[in-house]
Amino acid sequence: RQMRRDLQEAAAIQQSWLPRSVPEVPGYRFAWRFRPCEELAGDGLNIVPLDEDHIGVYILDVCGHGVPAALLSVSLNRRLSALPEESVLFEPSDSHPSGAIPAEPIGVAEKLNRQYAAGPATGKFFTLLYGILDLRDGAFRYVTAGHPPPLRSRAEGVDDCPKAAGAPIGLLDEFAYEEAEVRLAPGDRLLLYTDGVTEAMDREQRLFSE
Repeated sequence: RQMRRDLQEAAAIQQSWLPRSVPEVPGYRFAWRFRPCEELAGDGLNIVPLDEDHIGVYILDVCGHGVPAALLSVSLNRRLSALPEESVLFEPSDSHPSGAIPAEPIGVAEKLNRQYAAGPATGKFFTLLYGILDLRDGAFRYVTAGHPPPLRSRAEGVDDCPKAAGAPIGLLDEFAYEEAEVRLAPGDRLLLYTDGVTEAMDREQRLFSE
């Protein structure tokens, strides 16, 4: 019973890092859903206003389940926060009044890959999709570090967005990540997800699949 209570309290702490609200931006709507299969999960996500014209969006999936994966997930959510002094989503800039500007998606992936380079030794690494949405023209520039690319739903149907080359974070030293871009038009919907969706099973043990 004590272990169960501890896990429940740890789960509450982990979920406190999830978005408490979503940005209210004219012309855009944001929504998210988080449903772990156990008390603790290795997934994480956030929607982070970077400046008046850009919003950062990420979703990540730590290898494995339980306490070790959840601990790394919490650490990552902190490194990907909206606090410029702690976050890899910003880089210093003397020319900006705030002293920081949004870091490019490739730079975010490369910095995390250096900081979590011990992943293979501990058996812990993670996939990441991080992108920056330009509110002025609907352009979404992103990296897919071992993570599935977004899906875009349009009036014509659903299609896969481009997948930028990228190994999971912490798996390969000094990996050269690439960037992809998709431009949203009015009425488009962009879906980011983890394999918790595609590997969900029905009563006949059939995978939901991509």
